Amino acid sequence: MKLQAGIYKVKLKTLIEEFAILEVYNRNGHRYYSINNGPENELDWLRERDPCEVVRQLRGLNVHGARMEIKFRDADGDYYTFPASNVEVVKQIFTKFPEVGRALGSKKIG
Repeated sequence: MKLQAGIYKVKLKTLIEEFAILEVYNRNGHRYYSINNGPENELDWLRERDPCEVVRQLRGLNVHGARMEIKFRDADGDYYTFPASNVEVVKQIFTKFPEVGRALGSKKIG
């Protein structure tokens, strides 16, 4: 299948089958792709670097539920996970713990 610019649902060919969002776009005469908003690669590398099966092209995301986890490690090397099921919880985490926002590159928090 020749992929045109757009968003696609793909099944990753890994040990644990997982679905992902493949974005294909054109820039400066070249076609690039990104999976789940990850690093940009030239489309020619898709089959080698990120083997996947294209399920279908999407017109938009039809989301029925979302969850986010903010994970970080402290100076002792211990890991923490803050689950968030809505945007307000994410805001609260960054307000209560501005160090987390700064660790993610924000200059405005705290």
